[in-house]
Amino acid sequence: MGDGTARTLGALFEGLEVTWQRCGPETPVARVTLEPAEAGPGDLCVLQPRFHGDDFLPSPLPPAVLVTTPELPVPPEHPAVVLVGSTADMGVFADRYFGHPARRLRLAGITGTNGKTTTTWLVSAMLEAAGRVYTRMGTLGHRVAGKPSPLGFTSPFHFPLQTLLAQTVEAGGTDVIMEVSSHALAQQRLQPVQLDAVGMTNLAWDHIDCHGSHDAYRDAKLLLPQRHLKRDGVAVAFVDEQPACEAFLRLARAHGARAWRASRDPSSDAEIRVTRVREGSTPTRWLLDVETPCGLLPVVLPLEGTHNVENALVAIGLGLGLGLAPETIARGLAQASAPPGRMTWVSEPGPERVGVVVDYAHCPRSLEVAIGVARARASGRVKVVAGCGGDRDREKRPPTGQLLVRLADQLYATTDNPRFEAPTQIVDDMLSGLTPSQRAEVREIPDRREAIERAVAEAAPGDVILIAGKGGESVMLVRGQRLPFRDDDIALEALSQRP
Repeated sequence: MGDGTARTLGALFEGLEVTWQRCGPETPVARVTLEPAEAGPGDLCVLQPRFHGDDFLPSPLPPAVLVTTPELPVPPEHPAVVLVGSTADMGVFADRYFGHPARRLRLAGITGTNGKTTTTWLVSAMLEAAGRVYTRMGTLGHRVAGKPSPLGFTSPFHFPLQTLLAQTVEAGGTDVIMEVSSHALAQQRLQPVQLDAVGMTNLAWDHIDCHGSHDAYRDAKLLLPQRHLKRDGVAVAFVDEQPACEAFLRLARAHGARAWRASRDPSSDAEIRVTRVREGSTPTRWLLDVETPCGLLPVVLPLEGTHNVENALVAIGLGLGLGLAPETIARGLAQASAPPGRMTWVSEPGPERVGVVVDYAHCPRSLEVAIGVARARASGRVKVVAGCGGDRDREKRPPTGQLLVRLADQLYATTDNPRFEAPTQIVDDMLSGLTPSQRAEVREIPDRREAIERAVAEAAPGDVILIAGKGGESVMLVRGQRLPFRDDDIALEALSQRP
């Protein structure tokens, strides 16, 4: 794919800092691919980063010119273009190759620690209500004009991102809604894309292992309005007790864009705020009056929890930034559903039955929210099955264990994608901040299947079991393997074994 124009290396890399290795500006280019197995003579094969230090050269090397960076050197006898300048140059090259597809689309991006996926799904529902052809990119995968795409990562790297944008244009699409991770912003994966609307849900403790400090993590999030918001664009952020979100909006204003605060406080002067929770609201269906820059908007939101009200307020701002009419936004929210694995009830709670809910919550703030939702639906005890990811944020483990013991009536401490760490060590780290008496009350079960089965077996009618961390994931990451594993399937099987 490309714009169909005959190319040379010089045209694609003009103005970029590169080193030519056994090729030059006059070298013709037939096509560009990410797949070494598909690359032939006359092609360019882009070698992109993969994940966490396991970048590697394909073997054997394809008979094509390789595009790479100094971090992934190519043998000197093989033709290659080495991008030695900014990492953003890979994006400039990809954007050129595909003919600048972002310029033909309306684009919105959402960042934040929690709520990105749900917010993109809410905006998707609005776009569907408007009858627009759109692409959604995020944690649960990418869909281009309604069709799934195999290109991975929450926020794709430069060339896959431009591929998705070009596919959207080719399919007749008009809009894109994307999650934007802190990693993507720090690594300049979005360059040179400019967005019509940007949003931020919140900031909590996460990804310190990747960024080095909470301040660096916050600063990465704040790059979204600084680098990627059009000057006539819109920024929206949820500001209740969220100073980082206020900073996000200040940066947008300094950029010349419109900046809208979102709040659940009826007494605030936020541009988007809940003015009234109407009679008839239930724990799973909100009836709201929301003040917006376009006037008062009656909203029906069929999602559970106050955190989803916050997500919806940010989504409303993004929808307006994409040019959607207020009535279309309201219609989309009314028909929205939660993403898979976000407070997904495997078994509805009730006085005579055990409730089981699966959620993606894996940092202290999101766990606190998920437990609060479970508590609101329980007539008995709240039991939590949770762990911490391997090779990730070790500093987060003790505070996570302390929070879970404080908020849950019973904790089943287990594993959650141990990767290359020993599950027993992860559980031990997680519980290391507890007193001996607190730890004695915890069920320490490193085998996640066994932990889920034990929690279900020990539950009484009226109890709610929250299985946290993996959400709708279908695999467990163990020593380089992707083993089939679904929390909801295991919970259903365990429920079927109850007397």
